[in-house]
Amino acid sequence: VERKVLRLFGGGCHLPLGCYCRKEDGQFQVFTSKAKEGEDVPDRYFTQSLTTEGLPEKVVAKFKDGRKFPATVFISRDLSAQSYFRKAVEKNGTVIEARSLIRTVPIITKLDPYILRNVDWIFFTSKNGVEYFFNLQPQLPKKVKFGVMGSGSEAALRALGYRAEYAGEGVDSADVGAEFAKLANGSTVLFPAAEDPMRSIHQALSAETKKIDLPVYETVLEENAEASSAEVLIFTSPSNVEAYFADNLLDVGQQVIAIGKSTGKKLDEIGVKYALPFSPDEVGLAEAVFGLNYQVGGLSY
Repeated sequence: VERKVLRLFGGGCHLPLGCYCRKEDGQFQVFTSKAKEGEDVPDRYFTQSLTTEGLPEKVVAKFKDGRKFPATVFISRDLSAQSYFRKAVEKNGTVIEARSLIRTVPIITKLDPYILRNVDWIFFTSKNGVEYFFNLQPQLPKKVKFGVMGSGSEAALRALGYRAEYAGEGVDSADVGAEFAKLANGSTVLFPAAEDPMRSIHQALSAETKKIDLPVYETVLEENAEASSAEVLIFTSPSNVEAYFADNLLDVGQQVIAIGKSTGKKLDEIGVKYALPFSPDEVGLAEAVFGLNYQVGGLSY
């Protein structure tokens, strides 16, 4: 697959192109990255198939000059000017409408040091959990280890000078929980999180593992959230889904991307179809936008 993709692109060693194919869970997964110049932000595409037949041609077609991209993409989070997602999507002429439909507020202002006694692991499922926990100026046990889910949580932890001993990636929190359980079973794990936390990680841990919930913030939904006319709607949490669809419906032709399976489950509850990225981060979301089909005069690109 990789060699044929390179051949179809007519690429030599100087072409800023990368392609990697692997077989995972019975499917062929292909990761492709291509830029016009070496310094440009590349377009990235992920796809998977049960067969390699026609797979190289499908990959190359996505990078065809002149293919249509969405005029506007909505994402339910605020983005900085340095955001990878912003750079990767805007380079193809797409306007990004970035606005969170939720806000978070702290629910405790002082942490009892006793809670941290005998804690072996502290596990974060979001960067909000990291920020609100460390705002409490915790007195950490000397040998405590950190686990995180997602690159956002890992980056937030690193920015505070700490390293994650375990960093779970992927859109399925149950898979992350199963991996973490191999390291943490039989220990004491603290979960600083929202008031109503995602429990997929908890459920994967053994009965012998002591699990301590520590609600450090709560999520408040925006009332009467304004609808978006963007061609693609990206939801980055179940709460954002709840806030948007409390008063809005999908427009005809709008496509939806869910950042992960917990967000997708919330969309399932209201009957909204969606695409999932390979990874629940800005790179994965940019790949998902690039990978959707967009209509031009009745034709899909």
